[in-house]
Amino acid sequence: MKYAKPFLTFLAGGLMLLLATASHADDATVSAAAAAPRKVVVYGSSVALGYGSEPNVYNRGSYTNGYAGLITALLTQNGWAVTNISIGGQVTSNGLARFEPELEPLHPGYVLVGYSLANEGFVGSKNPIELTNRFISNLAKLIPLCRSNDISPVLGLTYAHGGYSAKEYQYGKDVNLVLNSWDVPSINLLGALDDGSGHWAADYFHDAWHPNNAGYREMFYAFVPTLFDALSAGKTHSPHLDPVPNFARMTAAADITAPLTFTPGNAMHSFTMAFRVRSTHSGTIAAVRSDTGYATIALRDHQLIYVAPDGRELAIPIDATNGWHDVTLAARYAASRTMFAVDGAVVGYLPERYVPDEFVLGGPGGASPRAAAPAAADFKNWCLYRAAWNADEARAQAKGHLQQASMEICAPLSDATFSAGTPATNVAQSLSVVQVIGSNIQAMTE
Repeated sequence: MKYAKPFLTFLAGGLMLLLATASHADDATVSAAAAAPRKVVVYGSSVALGYGSEPNVYNRGSYTNGYAGLITALLTQNGWAVTNISIGGQVTSNGLARFEPELEPLHPGYVLVGYSLANEGFVGSKNPIELTNRFISNLAKLIPLCRSNDISPVLGLTYAHGGYSAKEYQYGKDVNLVLNSWDVPSINLLGALDDGSGHWAADYFHDAWHPNNAGYREMFYAFVPTLFDALSAGKTHSPHLDPVPNFARMTAAADITAPLTFTPGNAMHSFTMAFRVRSTHSGTIAAVRSDTGYATIALRDHQLIYVAPDGRELAIPIDATNGWHDVTLAARYAASRTMFAVDGAVVGYLPERYVPDEFVLGGPGGASPRAAAPAAADFKNWCLYRAAWNADEARAQAKGHLQQASMEICAPLSDATFSAGTPATNVAQSLSVVQVIGSNIQAMTE
């Protein structure tokens, strides 16, 4: 067994957390990962196993209707081998102890790590900081241990629990912000089933500790379908946004209503769309097509406005001519709630549920009679996720801390040119494509 790299300490989320930031893989590790066998081991506790789903039928170690079982079915269709060696009730220290005798001999190219913060004794603990420190520190040891043995790790972030207090929920969100800052691909499981208080969404749980079939399917939807294919193709570093002054300027054209478009290749429920914008004009700047119609985001009368498919609105006064503004739309399918945030501050929430099937930046798409695109508008950093952010994640992104968990699209829009029919650059760890439609997009620099 090769030895893990040393780890560091830093301050995060207002808590003194002793942790190891998983260091960026060196060139040798990247090369090894790119050539790694197409074999994934799922390594965690009972939720990673799929406990609480029905029927209790195993497929390669996973309950078939657990999130790992659904991932297994998807991956094996695409030529991957998947094995689940999770054990119910285990904690991160078990993960470290089992690595050499049980995980390493399987010689996987990749490991999906799925441990529970609650299993550490967190619920009702008088020492939550000590337990979160231990949870993070053990994961921080496990990640470089994997990499030093030519195994590429993927993290399942912490998730809901029926017994969390408001304070425990906040600790869990803080832990996710820390894990999300590492150079490790991750899945935002909390953003799939959080009811807004850290508990499972109603009708989506088996018991306080586990989802039911419907809940596990929501967790599965938070998984980027081409994540492991992207890692195998060499996208081994988590995305980051270079501080370059480039951006995309879109000018209105009557025959181009969807300048940039992403169409998910697999079903999506919860989602987050985030981007930066500035403009001196009014008009629709983004749209989401769904089973119930179009949701849109618009600049109107010195306001940024979210318009739901049924016409309800959330609005905030803002001057989009005075610099860049961060826009976030996060929709929780299971909890039936959409959050709209601007510059990291929540504008409001709407109770609603819809299934997205197309995302548009720079215009209204097929939304009618919604307003046309602005005469001109500038855009940066269009990001799309398969899970819904909470307010803390929106605030972190607005402060420059890029969220990467469950990210399917990360288009910096810093391309040298934009040509119709040629995809815009996507630096997310996926093989998904942003389509450039038409010729009304100009590459610009400050």
